[in-house]
Amino acid sequence: MATSSFAVERRYRRRRQLAIFLIFVVVISLITLAVRYRSERRETADYLAFADGVALEELAVSDSLKTLFASLADFDRPAILQRISSLAVTTSDLEDQMGTAVVPRPAAASHGLMTVAVASWSDGVIALEGAVTAVMDQPDEALNVSPLVEAFDALRLGDLAYSSFVDTTADIEEVVDTPQFPAVTFVEDTAPEYLDGLARRLRLSRILDERRDISVSANTAPVPAGVQNGVAVMPYVPAMSVTAVVTNQGNVTHEEIEVLIELRRDGVDDEPVSETRLIPSLGPGASQSEEFADLPLLPGALYTVTVSAEVQDDADFDNNLWRLLFATNAE
Repeated sequence: MATSSFAVERRYRRRRQLAIFLIFVVVISLITLAVRYRSERRETADYLAFADGVALEELAVSDSLKTLFASLADFDRPAILQRISSLAVTTSDLEDQMGTAVVPRPAAASHGLMTVAVASWSDGVIALEGAVTAVMDQPDEALNVSPLVEAFDALRLGDLAYSSFVDTTADIEEVVDTPQFPAVTFVEDTAPEYLDGLARRLRLSRILDERRDISVSANTAPVPAGVQNGVAVMPYVPAMSVTAVVTNQGNVTHEEIEVLIELRRDGVDDEPVSETRLIPSLGPGASQSEEFADLPLLPGALYTVTVSAEVQDDADFDNNLWRLLFATNAE
């Protein structure tokens, strides 16, 4: 049976439509792959630039730490601990930044190594803060460097992971040009002799210029309206408040500072009104205010109010007490 020209034409159209569809699918796929490739290249370049920035900041931390250890004689104990604490905050912040990175597929392995490096450096510097304190507090006849060893082990692990990270970025050069990453090493010498010497120099720094000094000042509400015969005159109110300001004028951080207020009515045997507050920690140069409210008053009475705070081995006890003698007006 002969095939009609119409049937042939219809099969031809179907084949042409199928070919056009297949060409369309291939073109779309190629475009999608090209877009994905360009996007991946851009994300990879962005990630490497991000990692390079983190590495440069870690290099600055490493240099600061090495400079500190090379010149311990120039710093007292509070300055040493403050510098290490500041570096610990920086490394911790950098570790947090690594957790926010957008990691493209070509950089996945490198990112894992960089994450280990940054986390290890952060752990090491944080451990170093406690290790330095422990070494400084050792008695002269003992020399235990194990706290330093643990901190330096963490730092060295970070160095090894970072070195591997830099090596793996060479494989990414097929995708994008990689930055010239800086050489970051926190640990250059872990020989026992080096750590022993570091421990000895740290212990020499523990007593340099150490000063303990807590001072107290205060103000009242209401404030005295004047002075008569050397006695402050206070407008009468049923209750007054006192705001005490405790300042650490030394160079050593103090923990658990007790602040005591006493309001005593002169000329009577009544127990004074008293209250104690605890300041958990106060660093060198820092101040903290404590308000004591609802201190009861009577009209036409004479009072002495005192606020005191002190620490062991305080260098100046004269500034540990604030005192005010005042009389209240009659109603």
